[in-house]
Amino acid sequence: MPNVGFGFIQQLSSLNGSSPSSRHATKANHASESESAIVPFRTRSLYSGGAIYGSGPVTVTNSTFSNNTAPYWQSGNGGAIYGGSGVTVTNSSFSNNIAASSGGAIWGGGGPVTVTNSAFSNNGTRNGAGGAIYGGSGVTVTNSIFSDNTAPGAGAIYAYSSLIIANDTFSGNAAAVTAIYMSSPGSIINSVFYGHSTIYATSVYNLYNNLIDTSTGIAGSSPLMAGNIAPGTTSPFVDAANGNFRLVAGSDAINAGLDPNSTTFADLVGSSVADIRQALLTDLDGNPRPTPGTAVDIGAYEFGSDNESPTVPTGLSATAVSASQINLAWTA
Repeated sequence: MPNVGFGFIQQLSSLNGSSPSSRHATKANHASESESAIVPFRTRSLYSGGAIYGSGPVTVTNSTFSNNTAPYWQSGNGGAIYGGSGVTVTNSSFSNNIAASSGGAIWGGGGPVTVTNSAFSNNGTRNGAGGAIYGGSGVTVTNSIFSDNTAPGAGAIYAYSSLIIANDTFSGNAAAVTAIYMSSPGSIINSVFYGHSTIYATSVYNLYNNLIDTSTGIAGSSPLMAGNIAPGTTSPFVDAANGNFRLVAGSDAINAGLDPNSTTFADLVGSSVADIRQALLTDLDGNPRPTPGTAVDIGAYEFGSDNESPTVPTGLSATAVSASQINLAWTA
């Protein structure tokens, strides 16, 4: 059976895959079909793609990829996904995926990589670049989280071409060289960088309204900057150690982002502005962001998300009122 060159994957859970021998039948829409169907999507590759190998564009939605590998004698790319002509990912998560060469979670060297509302944690490469993502023809990431991804070069994202980052959160990504690498002009907007090694660029780019220490967090070509805020020594997150990257009360990132509906924002992101604005109508939790003309929060989450960790009550007591009623009292 030949490799599937392109497809649309929905609700895929790929666990413990390995590119030299793995195959999966997944729920998919083939690009030439108009209705959903259960079809085989061959992921076996002698070289790359621990869960999915696509010689053409790959589109993935509402899926989970964990513990996949692309080894092939230390030259495999795309620990979870290899997209020969680009990759589009929405509402998905990637954890503990490893590529021997580049793209610990995703390799999209032959086409654009577009990621929205997704999370990347503890992915990595052994010898190459892009602990989470390697993109060879433009990378756009919106409303997503990158935590503890590693690689010798570019621990989180390696963008060989342009890079657009809008309302994302980066924490704990590391590399021998840098955490984010970009070789063409791009824009980084409304994003949090904390406990994170440097952004390295070889061309002038835009760095607007981020929570970042610009004295230590950037290297290479100097960006055009406005509206950036130094994070200070206190974590801006509720509980990063346990994976809660929502903003803590009082964070300087609250209401400090650039309005996605502003002319400045449109100028910074260029032709992809409509898609990015649509994605930013809500945050990563699905909560609405402020209406146009209002500053959004910096990062993947708006403060006050419904999923924020609750305060543990103390002094809880119960008093019987009747056979069918009790009164509870506590201190928040």
